[in-house]
Amino acid sequence: MTGREAILEYLKTHDDFSPMEVVKTCGFTLNCISTNARKMVDGKELYVSSRKWRTIRYKARKSEGKPEDEYDIFSQCKASPVMKRMLAFYGRSL
Repeated sequence: MTGREAILEYLKTHDDFSPMEVVKTCGFTLNCISTNARKMVDGKELYVSSRKWRTIRYKARKSEGKPEDEYDIFSQCKASPVMKRMLAFYGRSL
């Protein structure tokens, strides 16, 4: 079993996880699980659901209802006609 497989097995029974939780259940090293989780985020399989100091929580991406990244929300807001008028009024046009 690889670190990636351990993460996927853990997600079958839980909604989200921190790497330490997976380490406690399957016995892999924290470095192995953290590295695989970051690779899965880069591969769009997971996303970071919360970040508090040194604890990062991950969730699986669903194919039909992907959560939007903050950047996507901000770019959609900037592209709206109302925001374009406000930015033009304050002299910061796109």
